[in-house]
Amino acid sequence: MFTTVTNKNEKTKNFGMSSFDVQLERILLRVREGGRAKEDDLNLASDCLREYSRSLQARACEILLRQGPDSVLQAKAVETLVTLCRQYEERGYCAALLLCLSFVPRETLLMHDELRRFTIQCAASPRWPIRVNAIQPLKIYSRLGDQEAEEHLRRALKDENEYVRKNARIELSME
Repeated sequence: MFTTVTNKNEKTKNFGMSSFDVQLERILLRVREGGRAKEDDLNLASDCLREYSRSLQARACEILLRQGPDSVLQAKAVETLVTLCRQYEERGYCAALLLCLSFVPRETLLMHDELRRFTIQCAASPRWPIRVNAIQPLKIYSRLGDQEAEEHLRRALKDENEYVRKNARIELSME
């Protein structure tokens, strides 16, 4: 199945992706299709929360958060997610972070204002792919009573980008 990785810089022949990238991508595909991560998968994801690229860390967070309420792993993933959101830069991994917010328990979202601020920053991004991915977390915060999130969600209905507008319409129609 997966090869053992002994060096985080080891490359595979898969488009120059590291072995960790390839392994995490396979695990993510499985869990996104409703499968469970195995213990080795969870260990790999947990290891990737440290000192690797932000993209790898974001994907590792998603794997751990999707696996449900294992309090230790989920706490590690939330801690990493909070750190990544604090270090906000408009990069490709922002979409992965925004997706992760969907799997954070609601009470945990309320405890970490950094996650809320990150969502609001993304909703105001000049880059439409980031704005479109901010819609679902905005809806979550809006349902939790956050007025600023509600305003951004309503503003998205008039966004210059058709995908942002459409996504906002869909999310608001599902209330």
